Amino acid sequence: MKRYFIEGILIFFSVFSAFFMDSYRETLSDIDLKNKLLKQLIVTIEEDINQLQVVKEKLDFCLDASEILLTDHLSTSDKIKKDTLVKYYSDLRYMNLSFFPQYGVYN
Repeated sequence: MKRYFIEGILIFFSVFSAFFMDSYRETLSDIDLKNKLLKQLIVTIEEDINQLQVVKEKLDFCLDASEILLTDHLSTSDKIKKDTLVKYYSDLRYMNLSFFPQYGVYN
């Protein structure tokens, strides 16, 4: 009887340790998955920041061009040259097509 009791305890501990090891492996797998997802999120956020920087530069460029055009339009004495005026108008018109880049996350 003692022998069967010891075998039963050994079987119980082996099954219990198998469940414990499987749970531990699954926990490590979940941690690895979370780390991979966080790394992907970091890459995506950095790409978004770069994209937003490009958009900000284009918007700043448009604001500068529109300010120059508005100042020229409102002034009566200091008119800028027509070729400069055309350049600013052309730049402003070109930038109004799309501020957002067409690659990366925005694709």
